[in-house]
Amino acid sequence: MTLLNSVIPNSNVLSFSTTKQHSLSSLLKRNALHNVTTISMEQPHGSNFQIISDINQTSIINNVDAIITNQKQHLLVVRSADCLPILFYHPSGFVGAIHAGRKSTLSNLTFKVFNYLFCHYNLCDSFSIWFGPAICNSCYEIDYSTKETFHLIRENLNQLESIFNLKTIDLYLSNLCTCCQNDLFFSYRNENQTKKRNYSAIISI
Repeated sequence: MTLLNSVIPNSNVLSFSTTKQHSLSSLLKRNALHNVTTISMEQPHGSNFQIISDINQTSIINNVDAIITNQKQHLLVVRSADCLPILFYHPSGFVGAIHAGRKSTLSNLTFKVFNYLFCHYNLCDSFSIWFGPAICNSCYEIDYSTKETFHLIRENLNQLESIFNLKTIDLYLSNLCTCCQNDLFFSYRNENQTKKRNYSAIISI
């Protein structure tokens, strides 16, 4: 496996995620993405997000862990190496990328993003949402004395379920662990706090 392509299987978007064998630039080349505006995030492990509407050059958005846009040709990128990357699409034209690490998850970032879209745009169903490769709960021990673990997938699913009837959305779970499958993915925990990252991205076309 060298690339996860069309992770949200919809003809209105391109969505993909890298493995160790691919850089972001090779990801863009492989998907023939030229003259697009690439937007990524600082990702400080917080609960802030931003709606992107008037950016026309490659940018890094400070102090956010999620970005949303309804602009075409805006490529939204999330970096991860154990944290959970979430990509989503709505038929209204909105796409988004969320960096859901433990701190952001405990701050209810995923809930805040979708609750905002519900409250401001009345978007309450028909989403396509992808949960990418992330550390599994068996690998994510947060208290070595008690063996307590943290379940990123379950906690973020719970946040979705507090807003949506999950039967009204298309949910795609990669079921891939960055730590268990360290031959495929960069893992912060399994690679001595590596600075290398996996990239997941989505663009409305």
